[in-house]
Amino acid sequence: AKAEVDGAAALELLKSVKVPSYVSRQRLLLTTARAQDQAGHLDTAYGDLLKAFAPTPGPKLEPALYAYGRRLKKDAATVDAEVLALRTAAAKPAVPFALESFLDGKTVSLSDFADKVVLLDFWFPNCGPCRSSFPLLERLYEKHKADGLVYLGINGLEDQHPQVMSLWKSAGYRFTPLKGNEKWADEVYGVRGYPTTFYIGADQQTYFKTHVYDETTFVIADMQLTALLKAARR
Repeated sequence: AKAEVDGAAALELLKSVKVPSYVSRQRLLLTTARAQDQAGHLDTAYGDLLKAFAPTPGPKLEPALYAYGRRLKKDAATVDAEVLALRTAAAKPAVPFALESFLDGKTVSLSDFADKVVLLDFWFPNCGPCRSSFPLLERLYEKHKADGLVYLGINGLEDQHPQVMSLWKSAGYRFTPLKGNEKWADEVYGVRGYPTTFYIGADQQTYFKTHVYDETTFVIADMQLTALLKAARR
């Protein structure tokens, strides 16, 4: 069929395409999926979108994934189960910790929040990108706090401990500020740069690590947290 020929030709062309930085990866994924579909490879189109959507969901990928799923006789519950299976397989146990809170000097442990979804952010006061991400992280917390989201911020530079509370109070941040240090953050949580943000499920598994710095990444993180909170309610 002409559509299959056109789809196959499009796939060959896409193999050689170098995507400019201003073209989103999700746009390329959707274009490739359409070409695969036209070439008669609906199952491949669905499978590739599924593998892309599980770690990095997006508002345009989601309807396309469910639409391809329906054509393969998969209802929404089946697609959801397949997404969850991929996420569960890729998840890693969150490393337990017990750190002092800047608020009251008491110890806060990750295990205190078993059965809760945790947004865990590593930062330090003089980190420009950290300060830029905080308004977006605060929006995420505001949106999901009623569903039980826990918001923790670990200061990774010990020599900046004295600056934490003045910044926290002046900016009106709502995360629970905890005392960490660079060596611990690096060796235990693999933090190589700041901010580094982890999204931990109610099963104490780390599912996502998304730096939120603009509206696009905000939407991705929002979808990730929504999925974890939905799973926590099951």
